[in-house]
Amino acid sequence: MTTAKTVRFSIEIAADLAAAVVSAASTNNVTAEDIVNDCLRQQFETALRYRVLLQRQNDVDEALIELARLVGRLSAAQENMPGE
Repeated sequence: MTTAKTVRFSIEIAADLAAAVVSAASTNNVTAEDIVNDCLRQQFETALRYRVLLQRQNDVDEALIELARLVGRLSAAQENMPGE
């Protein structure tokens, strides 16, 4: 992992998309690089949140399975109790 504040990457996009980005940048008085950077940051944030949600869902699923096992064991133990 690097301690640099920024790392430079080179990307290639279709010419029509590049023209749209440049036009949007010009209209909004920002650079095309800023728009691309914002888009990538938003996509990475969305992807990270999605992964976190999937992990939480997996954790909940595992907890529910363990709870079902516990209920099964308790039910089996209660059925085997004498005098009931």
